[in-house]
Amino acid sequence: MKAKLLSSAFGLFSLFQVQAQITINSADVAQIGTAYFQVNDESPILLPGSAGANQTWNFSGVNAHTFASYNLVDPAATPNTGAFATATVAAEDENLNYIYLKNNSSELTIVGAHFSGFDVPFNPNEKVLEFPQLTIQLFLI
Repeated sequence: MKAKLLSSAFGLFSLFQVQAQITINSADVAQIGTAYFQVNDESPILLPGSAGANQTWNFSGVNAHTFASYNLVDPAATPNTGAFATATVAAEDENLNYIYLKNNSSELTIVGAHFSGFDVPFNPNEKVLEFPQLTIQLFLI
């Protein structure tokens, strides 16, 4: 009886198609205390493979030429916080340059930057992401 009930339940549930998708919210990105590492390949050409379904791409030719690291810090702990009062997080690089970001429930924007002693406000702010962001969703600037 249990086997029939179990197989009936399995058969019933197999009629429904289930699709999972990742949703990215403001809590998933740009949080104080996070470190990000960026590696760039400066090769002029990369041909990973053909486009389309059921393709396998080959990235074995990718090389790590330049490296950068960013620590996300509280903007109040940076020397130029007054120039970017709306920033909620600052990305600090190894040369003590800063990118000031505003992360709220609807979007992540770049408020401005501080490089080599110069403040560069972004007016209007540059939108990086809209929230919630689905993996198959795009936003246009």
